Amino acid sequence: CIDGTSSMNSLIQTLALALKEFIVSANQLIQSNGRSFLVSIAVYRNYDQGDDVIEVVEKKEPAGYQEISDFLHGIRTTEGDRKCRCIRRGSEAVEVALAYANEQQCDAVMLIGDAPPLDQSQIQKLRDIVGQQYWTDRQENWLREATTSAAEIKKLVAKEVPIHTMFLNQYYNGNAFKEMSDKTNGTYLEFDAESFPTTEPQAIAKQILASVIQNTTLDVDPPSLPLHVDPFA
Repeated sequence: CIDGTSSMNSLIQTLALALKEFIVSANQLIQSNGRSFLVSIAVYRNYDQGDDVIEVVEKKEPAGYQEISDFLHGIRTTEGDRKCRCIRRGSEAVEVALAYANEQQCDAVMLIGDAPPLDQSQIQKLRDIVGQQYWTDRQENWLREATTSAAEIKKLVAKEVPIHTMFLNQYYNGNAFKEMSDKTNGTYLEFDAESFPTTEPQAIAKQILASVIQNTTLDVDPPSLPLHVDPFA
């Protein structure tokens, strides 16, 4: 789940390349352990974006990563209107991403962003801007009613699904993201947003992979993780 708001604009290109590297390497690692690997990617934005509040590429078989590659490179960031920015005060609709994750039959969630989640009061005010009827009419039943990050985290805890968080330290601290990973037995990574765009995507991918597999039973030695050439580069 990736933050697709305007503050991520300078980071998205490097992030897309790193995630492609990560997905390919993770797939090869998991297959070498005799398991299968599917991935689903969601980009979350703000409530005033209407239909674009969340954008998804559904689960794909390991051999079908071209669509995922195209999706990652096509991610566009959006900026909310002034009224919404005043309500959000730097927070983002993380709960939308977690609600989507709860609708999936997944073994783990990765959450990537640079801002903390909205609180309940902010969520309701932002949804009211578009109007409740809009949300009631949404095809996705998990978007019809307001929810919070805390509520969605409880559901993931009950299902024993870890949230692996990756925070890009730009304007805010990563405490909320770290708390999410701690509560769900996930892992936490933090990157400096200023240097992130000039960091080698392979180096980022290697850190993500080494972090994510910490709590798994995969047979691998993190310091010597191989990083494979992305076939879709």
